[in-house]
Amino acid sequence: MVYVARQDPGGSLAAIDRALALIGEELEATDLRLLLQANRATLLAELDGMAAAVRALEASLRLAEQAGSARLARTRVMTAEALLAVGRWDDALTELADVQTPDRAMQATPHGIRALIAIHRDARPTAERELAAAAAEPPPNSGYERDGHKNALVARALMAQRAGRSARAAQSGSTATANSATAN
Repeated sequence: MVYVARQDPGGSLAAIDRALALIGEELEATDLRLLLQANRATLLAELDGMAAAVRALEASLRLAEQAGSARLARTRVMTAEALLAVGRWDDALTELADVQTPDRAMQATPHGIRALIAIHRDARPTAERELAAAAAEPPPNSGYERDGHKNALVARALMAQRAGRSARAAQSGSTATANSATAN
């Protein structure tokens, strides 16, 4: 946590790597290993780019599948989000095929990812359906939960922009930014 407080992603990554080496392959530590690997992937995205994060998340996904972990849904969603970022849309959709996350903070995320892909593919009806589903999810109560709605927010702005409502798209983005700043 010291490295995070110092905003030292390199130090954080080294600490996570040490922790992963320390717990090894202990079955009892699977949940902790998955949590550490997810944090590691986030840092890799910042330091080495999304391709490195995708590789790390795909390894985490295999572990979560083998272990039958409660973190499987969260790992699938995180992997899908990374796959979206590197343009592997079909792979992202595959990861989201039957995902049901009990995590309130991530319930809107799959809908936002599917909406963004639909917009990029000019599949407006699909995008509208996914955005409606995202809007039906519980509203966020914290910055952490708000993060789960970011893809839907971006998708709504893109839809407005493509419909020639650029001013509304810009307003949507600035409202979301203002709401995030006042809630944190």
